[in-house]
Amino acid sequence: MAQDGRSRSADIPIAELRAFSAVVEHGGFSRAAEALSISQPTVSQRLQSLEDHLGLRVLDRRNGVTLTEPGRELYNRARQILTQIDRFDSTADDLRALRMGRLRVGFSTPAFAMPALGRLRAAHPDLALALTSGNTASLTADLEACAVDAAIMTLRAPPPNLAARLIAEQGLVGLRRAGDAQPAPLRWADLTGGWVIVRERGSMTRAMFEDAAARAGAPPLRLLEAPTREAVREAAAAGLGVGIVLDGEAGADARVVASPLLGVSARGGVYVAASLDARALPAVAALFEAAAPGVQDAGVTA
Repeated sequence: MAQDGRSRSADIPIAELRAFSAVVEHGGFSRAAEALSISQPTVSQRLQSLEDHLGLRVLDRRNGVTLTEPGRELYNRARQILTQIDRFDSTADDLRALRMGRLRVGFSTPAFAMPALGRLRAAHPDLALALTSGNTASLTADLEACAVDAAIMTLRAPPPNLAARLIAEQGLVGLRRAGDAQPAPLRWADLTGGWVIVRERGSMTRAMFEDAAARAGAPPLRLLEAPTREAVREAAAAGLGVGIVLDGEAGADARVVASPLLGVSARGGVYVAASLDARALPAVAALFEAAAPGVQDAGVTA
């Protein structure tokens, strides 16, 4: 035991164990050096350093190279350690190459998230995916809490604590039941006679709509809150009111007519985002490229 309380073997370099193992397995220093692609003096130096670390003689050099009694026991342990290290390295290689591993992805915009995830799966079929849906506020919190590795969601602008890459831009539209309306732009006055179906608070769609209404000085509106964009669509198709969604998520549905909001130019961006620390993870980097191939991250200049 060293004076600081640590074992003598606590700081033994792996290279010394590899040299020891190679000398035993190849029957001598020269063959070990060849197997390790290093010089014979380097092998000798590493063996001597190992014995100094241990305070034990592991090889008897008087008649060729044979294991001493302590060396025999330590060789078996050294092989176990090196086998575990090789497995560790192999696992790290597989994780870097995405031949294994798991990526946790949150999304608020399935119309954009699923094609990106499809491209990711095609490129890396062995990477497991864990998917979580939510609105922009909940997904941002999940990123900050490391509950997901990355998220695909709508933002007005990426916050400075997130790395993000723009996938597409979206603007607000109103969905009305087909047969009740034409696709002409909606005026704020058109929204005052009935109900307006909106997403829950925390949704970027809701935030953009409320900001647009405030800037336009719109009169008070009667709001029907729906928890998902699918619920907004179904409510509009059923004639419950005008459903507010983003144009990139309006989709093709013969039951509803999508109309832009007159005078509303604000647009939000669909981004793939991750924490600054997580951005360098191989799986996250692969998702960024699958979501927006060849596009630079927001705020990064060439």
